Amino acid sequence: MTTPFENRMELKAAYKNILIRVLKWVNLRPEEGSRTLLMFAFYATTSIGLRWVEDSSIALFLDKYGANNLPLIYIASAIVGIGLVFIYSWLQKIFPLRWVIVSALPCMVIPLILLPVGLQFTTASNFNAEPLALFSVFLLRLWVDALYVINQLNTSIAANQLFNIQEIKRTYPLVSSGILVADVIGGFSLPTLVRFLKLNKVILTGALVIVLGTLILLHLSKKYPQAFSDVTQRQINKSQVSRARRLSSPLRRYALRLFFFGLLIQAIGLLVDFQYLSQLESTFQGKDITSFLGVFGGVLGLFELATQLFVSSRAIERLGVFFTVAILPVGVGALLILLAVLSWLFSSLSITLLWGLTLIKFLDELVRYTFVANTGTLLFQPIPEKVRSRVQTLSGGIAEAAAAGFAGLIILVTQWLANHFLPVSWYNLVLIIS
Repeated sequence: MTTPFENRMELKAAYKNILIRVLKWVNLRPEEGSRTLLMFAFYATTSIGLRWVEDSSIALFLDKYGANNLPLIYIASAIVGIGLVFIYSWLQKIFPLRWVIVSALPCMVIPLILLPVGLQFTTASNFNAEPLALFSVFLLRLWVDALYVINQLNTSIAANQLFNIQEIKRTYPLVSSGILVADVIGGFSLPTLVRFLKLNKVILTGALVIVLGTLILLHLSKKYPQAFSDVTQRQINKSQVSRARRLSSPLRRYALRLFFFGLLIQAIGLLVDFQYLSQLESTFQGKDITSFLGVFGGVLGLFELATQLFVSSRAIERLGVFFTVAILPVGVGALLILLAVLSWLFSSLSITLLWGLTLIKFLDELVRYTFVANTGTLLFQPIPEKVRSRVQTLSGGIAEAAAAGFAGLIILVTQWLANHFLPVSWYNLVLIIS
């Protein structure tokens, strides 16, 4: 007859065997499991909150401003984003990295709490508060884009600190799938949320979920203190600085290539996003836009998870990193040209544009958050650890922000040319090709 102690030991051994089998199935080693799970939980939780906030802010913006004013958001987002990236990099010089990555998101969530409260106040007040409401909606949409940049930087920098180059090849695809799970959970739950809550309250709920995700990152930094230095970059000894400077020339060229690649990928996504939201605005209104975006994100998330589990790693291994990431610009560009030709030949069928752009948006995000996301962090691994986080912040963060301004300018110039020099029947054709 076994004792209670022996029973507990047997259960513990059985649990350990099951855990080892699960880790082998997802291509992880036992010592990597806890770090990977916590990083996944952090990224998934913050991304769920961001999904609710983003879709609600888009619906508010389209209702108040319309899709034609989205280029102004892109340009303003570029200015704010570049400023925030420089501040983020500067903070790493004067504060320990742990403090920076843990406190960045909670500090940036404060406007998400204040702006919806301001919107509710202006709606309930008796005086004419329309200008204040318009400004709040504009600032809210702008701030959500900035939050995405900081959240992505936090995730990639934390992953590079926690895992070495051998580990990150196995662990980062699982970590990056956090945003895919967030698309499914956040997307399918959003129509239910907007049924019972106003959009400003959905935004407040999303902000609280983002803070919850940051608490997971705080726990992670305390559990693995050796991965997050308590020393600021200014305290790096002179020999380390000297070695970094000797590598500065090749590193600068490598970082420049990463910068232009990131700019191209992000600009393509924004140009597709503008066309997609323009057609969405002309078809739906108000909460219907939020619900459509939620269901779209949920379905997309399911396909992304399937691609991540069964296709992505095999494609990267067989096709190579550079060929795999080239699928996005080449594939989306070809589909946009095909859609432009179809919309010109069948100009009376406006539904062609809506569902055509929905399909292109679907494929763009599917490839972006599987193939491209799985290779992005790997591209920064050749950079020495002492300067990696700063190079990653400047190269990756500024590229995303600059792409927003670049895409906004392209759209504004294209709109002006189409309105003044081209027939009305060519308007959609030119905008899609842009």
